Amino acid sequence: MRPTSFLVLTVFLVFVTLVAGKRTQKENPVRRYSLVQGSVKGRLKGRSQVQHLNQGQVKRKAKGKHQVPAKVNKRGTCPTILIYCTVLNPPKLCHSDAECPGAKKCCTGHCGMTCLEPQ
Repeated sequence: MRPTSFLVLTVFLVFVTLVAGKRTQKENPVRRYSLVQGSVKGRLKGRSQVQHLNQGQVKRKAKGKHQVPAKVNKRGTCPTILIYCTVLNPPKLCHSDAECPGAKKCCTGHCGMTCLEPQ
């Protein structure tokens, strides 16, 4: 490679890196990954909106679009999984049985928490 070509390639790569860096600085990381609109403090100002339940469960009254479901234990047991994935932080597609449709339970699946048919 000729020295002039190498110089042009280096300048181009530096320019592309700087432009890409400026784009990521302009974006708001909180807004980009926010799943719920509005602030949490505004929705949960007083203790009247939140009921504290047994075992650290929290249930919010139906005030607005977003409601936190209470813990629900559905019938049956989670199936036995013999092979697991080796992902460091497997995805959690559910957190409790209340988030699963029908008779499905929130269980540890092949790769993280997911809704499965009970045994």
